[in-house]
Amino acid sequence: MNCKNCGSGIASAKCEYCGTLNIADKNISEVLSDYNKKKEVLMRRIEMVEKMHIPQIVKKKKIENIENEINNLKGVL
Repeated sequence: MNCKNCGSGIASAKCEYCGTLNIADKNISEVLSDYNKKKEVLMRRIEMVEKMHIPQIVKKKKIENIENEINNLKGVL
């Protein structure tokens, strides 16, 4: 599939070259809604980890992992 904006070959909905979202307009709201729901769940997980009574180094690593999951979500857009 090629990007509708720059014509670059793409493997996901978001063009890695220009950043254009390449999906039908009616599906954009669905994709964004799904992204926001997943991000909200991950943010709640961070809040739960912050409240846990565990060593700070373990807490930091768990939060890093969740933040990486959030960043990976952005690649789907």
